[in-house]
Amino acid sequence: RQDLARPILITCGLMIFQKFSGANAFNFYAVPILSEAFVGINPYNAAVVVGLLQIVAGMVSSVLIDIVGRLPLLVVSNFLMSAALAGFGTFMYIAGTYGVVGFWDWIPLSCALIFQIAFAIGISPISWLYIGELFPLKHRGLGAIANSVSYACSFVSVKTFVDFKQALGLHGSFWLYSGISVIGLIFTIAFVPETKGKDLHERQRKYTPQEKYTQIDEREIENKLIP
Repeated sequence: RQDLARPILITCGLMIFQKFSGANAFNFYAVPILSEAFVGINPYNAAVVVGLLQIVAGMVSSVLIDIVGRLPLLVVSNFLMSAALAGFGTFMYIAGTYGVVGFWDWIPLSCALIFQIAFAIGISPISWLYIGELFPLKHRGLGAIANSVSYACSFVSVKTFVDFKQALGLHGSFWLYSGISVIGLIFTIAFVPETKGKDLHERQRKYTPQEKYTQIDEREIENKLIP
């Protein structure tokens, strides 16, 4: 059924790109990563600042989602994440090759801050929001599939970071995550719909062929459930 298959693919895809964007790896290994990236900055303090900005960005996102829309925030989020990760990886490559340290510490710190803000303001909350918005009311339990994919990818992304770092170096790992975010950007533009201002019937109609679409009176059910 197209009205179920596409929401499953979209929500699972968003969860995969969310978890393999590098955010989980960065959060779990923040201090070791920042210790390697920074010389003149206390990595523990930097990790706290990054975490606080992520919280603030998440609060801002809750306001922007209904003003700007889901899709624009997702596009901007993926674009900024890919650029910030590429910048972070490039700095680490140059620093490791030519020994650029000290004064230039602000570059990876800025990239880390931009990445975390972009993640918290876009793909992090909106991926979960789509689970509740794309599925028809009586099939909303299928959102558990995306939840399961999210937790599985979270585990894999954290466990594989060390392997990526050993095989590719820290710079190569972040270049890889940047490439994944670019693919996520393409996926978002190509497949993810805008749901801002659309009710359940409008969203469902998008995934159901017109000749097979029957008007199900879910609006009455929603009115009974929502005072």
